[in-house]
Amino acid sequence: MEWSSGGKGRRNKKLKLEEKEDRISSLPDPLLHHILSFLLSTVDAIQTDILSKRWQNQWTHVPVLIFDSGMYYDYSVEEFVRFIDNNLLQHDCSKIKKLHLAYDFDKGSNFCSKIRFATRKHVEELILDCGSHLLYDPYRLPQFLLDNTSLAKLEMVYCYFMGDWKVNWGSLKVLRIRGYANRDMVRNILSGSPLVELLELNHIPIDDYVIDSKSLKILILDISTPIEFHSLIEISCPNLEQLTLMGLRECNASTIENVVSSCLLLRSLEVKECYLSQLVVASKSLRKLVLGNIHQSCAIEISCPNLEEFKCYGLNNATFKVINFPSLIYAALDFEILPYVEGCGEHVAKVILKQLQNVKELSIGASFIKILSDGEMGGLYYPWSNNKILTLDRPNFEHLPGIMCALCSSPTLERLAIKLNVYKGGTTPYASEENYWNSNRSVINCLLPHLKTVEIIGLSKQDGKCKLVLKFIKFLLKKARLLEKLVLVISKDGGTDFAFKVSQKLSSFPRCSQHAIVELLYSH
Repeated sequence: MEWSSGGKGRRNKKLKLEEKEDRISSLPDPLLHHILSFLLSTVDAIQTDILSKRWQNQWTHVPVLIFDSGMYYDYSVEEFVRFIDNNLLQHDCSKIKKLHLAYDFDKGSNFCSKIRFATRKHVEELILDCGSHLLYDPYRLPQFLLDNTSLAKLEMVYCYFMGDWKVNWGSLKVLRIRGYANRDMVRNILSGSPLVELLELNHIPIDDYVIDSKSLKILILDISTPIEFHSLIEISCPNLEQLTLMGLRECNASTIENVVSSCLLLRSLEVKECYLSQLVVASKSLRKLVLGNIHQSCAIEISCPNLEEFKCYGLNNATFKVINFPSLIYAALDFEILPYVEGCGEHVAKVILKQLQNVKELSIGASFIKILSDGEMGGLYYPWSNNKILTLDRPNFEHLPGIMCALCSSPTLERLAIKLNVYKGGTTPYASEENYWNSNRSVINCLLPHLKTVEIIGLSKQDGKCKLVLKFIKFLLKKARLLEKLVLVISKDGGTDFAFKVSQKLSSFPRCSQHAIVELLYSH
């Protein structure tokens, strides 16, 4: 009996302790509502009802409402719409900060009533995603939404409004439109949104767009245009700081040149997936430049004396006429250069490499490593960079001279990172490749006097070049006198047997540095 009484006492004590530890429930209502606003969806917020009486109906006061059918596949569209309507009726908050509606709209789902609910609650952020099935028949927004001075952020997916309607979005700062927008619609939005700072037009159809705004600071423009069609883009944004252009055609080459030279505050430019024969980038204000997958044989001229970051990939048919960016700090290169076109090949590679003298961090991909490998006999061995950090992105270990060239040309290198590419069903290394790191030339030309950290990610049993990677690791351990740590991350597909064999190999390798630590890790 005494034992039973003691057990009951311990249980009561435990319950009291749990009550004391439930500090969240003791918080005031406004803090609870703030916490619930960070949940992924309103459905999750509603489910907190089961926690205790304290939590019941707290969700009805949360100023953030997120209804996304993509997160709940058990609902049909009709059931999900009824669920939204029922919960909006119960919601008891005078002002809404955010309303996110995402489901496949159809004519019977009464989308208009939900937008009216948001406007009556003075919504600040509104996301309307009507579903990609409306690609050719987007949802027409109700006219009353266009007169809303509380909206600060608006995202429309496959929605539109008539271009002749007047817009009054006096507080709008962020606008994202995906799937549909025409020239008149864009013009009216910008004329009625005097404070807009970010405009993103994503996968919009062809049209002659005019982007005219004194307040705009960030512009992201993605034209979903077939190659045979052309749309002329005119950009007049004197305070623009960041510009991303995708899908543009040859007719807009002069537009890019003009906007870069005229926007004196422009600091970041990205040009991707464009079809251009000429690209001129001349700017004193530009700090970041990204060029990616520019199709055709594009002649590129770059003159940016204050450029600090340069990324370039997928320019397989490009020629570089002028390259001038002496202030570069970070560079990422991954593209091929045609060897039989005037102005290409090793000569252009050398011109680019000469611009890397002040770079502190360099990343080179497989395509550019191939250039270095092909040009190794042409005199590309010289200190063309003072970088302290070097990343080899998915290198092909068949191009060993290129890898060696990158190491020998980085005499101040302190950290080396290698992201491996898995070649399933790869071939067995040739004997010449396997013995490359033992050759006299490799030993003489590569000293690695400052290398301290090495990280190699993605070693796989399925990789036909696994032996080459291990030979390379052996070479690094032998050459790096100040090496402190080498981390090798292997993929999980190899299993424990593969990991054990790799571990044995690593432990057998001689080390030049007495303080070198070798770690073997599994990838997640």
